[in-house]
Amino acid sequence: DIRAHKPSVSDCRVNSRGKRLPKKLIQGLRVIKYAVSLGHHRSLIWFMPTEDLMQSSFELDGEQLQSYKRFAGDDGIFRLSLGLEDDEDIVEDLQSVLDDL
Repeated sequence: DIRAHKPSVSDCRVNSRGKRLPKKLIQGLRVIKYAVSLGHHRSLIWFMPTEDLMQSSFELDGEQLQSYKRFAGDDGIFRLSLGLEDDEDIVEDLQSVLDDL
C-alpha cells in the first residue's frame, strides 16, 4: 500500500514496452513531476536507463551488475519520491497512466 510508506523514495520497474514507456509515463502524470532531484515536498519521478547507469560513476561490475540487472532488467528503473500531496491524488495519477499503457 503506497500510503504506508509516505514520505519515501522507492525504486520500481515497469514491464518493458519499449523505449516509449518512460516518455509516455512521464508525459501522462499530472500530480507527480519529472525531476532528477528527489528531495522535495512534491512527488517526483525519474527514470534511469540501465545503459546510462553503466556509464555513470556507479561502476557496477561482476555480481553487483548481475544483481542490478535481475532487478532492473536491461531497460532501467523509475525512482519515485512521494511528496506531501493527498495520497489518493498520487495513486490516481499513477493508476491513470499505468491503465493506459
